[in-house]
Amino acid sequence: MATRITYTLDDDLDGSPAAETVPFELDGAAYTIDLSAAHAAEFRTALAPFVQAANLAEQRQARRVEQGSARRRSPSRPTRSAGSPAGRPNRAAQQQAVNTAIRVWARGAGYQVSDRGRLKKTIVEEYHLARAGQNSSPQS
Repeated sequence: MATRITYTLDDDLDGSPAAETVPFELDGAAYTIDLSAAHAAEFRTALAPFVQAANLAEQRQARRVEQGSARRRSPSRPTRSAGSPAGRPNRAAQQQAVNTAIRVWARGAGYQVSDRGRLKKTIVEEYHLARAGQNSSPQS
């Protein structure tokens, strides 16, 4: 006789089916929350301004090395800083936050966009026009 175990994720906010488990850290404590796609996008949008202004912590890199990561850093090579010398997040972190905001806006405007990959140039342009107040309701 075979046994089948099925796990389902329920959104921790409203009990609807969840699309993903979102990990995050705050005040030194690590959390996970199961969220629907809409709530996950809302969560990321709410955090985007804070992520843009924050410094990327070096803690994750140190944790990977402690856990026995296969990649070891050569002692003769200098370590790369996660942020710029001015204490701002690096460009990749800033671009990721902007892309998340564009994806949330595009979904709200009726576009179908993937969670990963390149965004269409027209969608990015319309997002920036909408933010500038020049185009309040984008056309498909």
